[in-house]
Amino acid sequence: MRPVLIAGGFGWLHASAGGGSETAVLVCPALGREACVSHRALRLLADRLAAAGYATLRMDYPGSGDSAELTEPAPEAWLAAIRAAADRLRTLSGATRIVVCGFRLGALLGMAATARRADVAALMLLGPPLSGRDQVREWRAAERFASTAPEPGHLEADGCWLPRDALDRLAELALGHVALRPDQAVLLLAAGPAAAAAACVEAWRGSGAAVATLPFEGLKALLHAQLDHPPPLADFDRAIDWLRRRHPPRDAVPAAAPDPMPALAGEGWVEQPLRFGPAAALVGILARPAGEAPPGLAVIIGNTGYDPRVGFGRSTVVLARHLAARGIASLRLDFAGLGDSRSPAEGDTHAYETDRLEDFRAAIDALAARGYRRFALQGTCSGAYHAFHAALAEPRVERLLLVNQLVFQWRAGDQMLQMARVMSRGPATYLRALGQPQAWLKLRRGELAIGRVLWGQLAAAAARGRQWLRGDAAGRPRQALETLTRRGVAVFVLLGAEDPSHGIWNEALGLPRRSARHWPGLTIRIESGLDHVPTTMRMRRQVAEILGEALRDESAAGQAAGAGAGAGAGARDRAPARPRAG
Repeated sequence: MRPVLIAGGFGWLHASAGGGSETAVLVCPALGREACVSHRALRLLADRLAAAGYATLRMDYPGSGDSAELTEPAPEAWLAAIRAAADRLRTLSGATRIVVCGFRLGALLGMAATARRADVAALMLLGPPLSGRDQVREWRAAERFASTAPEPGHLEADGCWLPRDALDRLAELALGHVALRPDQAVLLLAAGPAAAAAACVEAWRGSGAAVATLPFEGLKALLHAQLDHPPPLADFDRAIDWLRRRHPPRDAVPAAAPDPMPALAGEGWVEQPLRFGPAAALVGILARPAGEAPPGLAVIIGNTGYDPRVGFGRSTVVLARHLAARGIASLRLDFAGLGDSRSPAEGDTHAYETDRLEDFRAAIDALAARGYRRFALQGTCSGAYHAFHAALAEPRVERLLLVNQLVFQWRAGDQMLQMARVMSRGPATYLRALGQPQAWLKLRRGELAIGRVLWGQLAAAAARGRQWLRGDAAGRPRQALETLTRRGVAVFVLLGAEDPSHGIWNEALGLPRRSARHWPGLTIRIESGLDHVPTTMRMRRQVAEILGEALRDESAAGQAAGAGAGAGAGARDRAPARPRAG
């Protein structure tokens, strides 16, 4: 698997044995949340296709994934990018035939972009919407149920942030309206009852195309799992078997020589993929300031939950490019077994239980080899948990940026939602409630489950006792913070005012009874209107602005370095500045 540059974005080429193939496969992903939850599954599909003898290219559309922002109208820009990717795949693989494999909306876009091309021999449609209108209807319904107002001129729903004028054009696309050539073949993995797509199948067959349909049995689990989602490998294997029968892999043909490591540039930033760690199994995107400023601080951004490195709604892309424009480099990292990074046994990774210390250390080593000498870790939710623990164990970390961290210690078998409910409401919360008349009214009406409250508090107390007896400093936040700040690590904590993490930090540190100034070098900022992920572009920009401000001295150093030759040398060696406590 190696990165390539395609139409203002990055793609990943999975070479077949021998480096080239007569038939190659282009994978077109979904958009928004569906792209996030399916990212790893499509990587595994590409691996299986390559192992079967088909060079495979995965792509991102403009304005999605690691690509540059949209500069042309959508969906026309997406269709043009798909055609450019098909051309690039032929050059890279030496293939004479292309098979377009699309997932969800990517199936509709891939078909609309390439169906009339003479070199497209087959289409593999994995759970497509029957029309763009169906997809737009889903997004608009999700937007209506959202708790925040969308940004003017944009639709914002389910991790998508799209210009509204693109929706009407997208709604015009429909599977049944795409004309196929008589020599083309189509495989449809149906997302619902086969009858729903019967009209499309009849239209394709009427044009002379050979059409096969299969149920997509793993689609629902893939799209709706709350945490871990096993990839639908059985469905993928059936699709690959169909492809082998239609277009058996032939002897490999000469492929193009590998490109040098590609780079993508935007306003104030330059990005480059990195592969590092044991067997180069880890993947990340280094975002650095444009220009020739010497390396200063580098911020390493870990995954949130099971999302790939771009984050929900591209939240980490927004953050990384904002920091780069302010003179600060960052590496958005896929932990082993997530996104594009591999693990010794695919599927053995867990959002919390898998230790990420070695991933962070490998990232620091990779950045140190490129001249960086000062390092910060950043994470949201589970990413903050892993950054917190890694900073305790890794002496090269001098700054820590934590957003909505829900847990300080995790044990195998813990449930995230249960932990959040128990830990966010400590005994002090319930004691204060005794002075509120509405609490007694709830108790009288039977609306307050007193048994569950008592059980939860006993469980939380037992957990804290086990951590204390084990002498586990990471499980005791006060001691852990004292350890970090005594070492000179500047810790910045950002919490949503209505997020469970706010209550968890209050309880863990004894706030508000004890001031955060008790820990010099610690800043806790409570922000209203900020939810957990964050889910809207306004919130994503808000987080980027706040974290950029927390690194304001680094921003100034980076801008000074870019303004004059040699100005960054001293900034690299100076002692770390601490944000003010408060």
